[in-house]
Amino acid sequence: MGSMSSGSTLVGEVCRENVDCVQGSLCEEGRCHCTLSHVQIEAYCWKRMNPEESGCTYDAQCEAVSPGSRCVFSICRCSGNRSPSATRE
Repeated sequence: MGSMSSGSTLVGEVCRENVDCVQGSLCEEGRCHCTLSHVQIEAYCWKRMNPEESGCTYDAQCEAVSPGSRCVFSICRCSGNRSPSATRE
């Protein structure tokens, strides 16, 4: 694996090297794939977010770390009475 990239090739599309792929993704086996620290939403990679971390845009960013959590006003929030704890890296 190479360094983080910021090209224009979308996730799932054909690439030749890491710099071809959108931010948060790498070129592996000829196609752009999200890195482990990012989650695929449509054809882009968005940073996985921990509970109570700010900066989310989509629920899926929060759910990728803590199932059932939601993005509320750009902050990942646990659902119901659950206390914040990351369940996956």
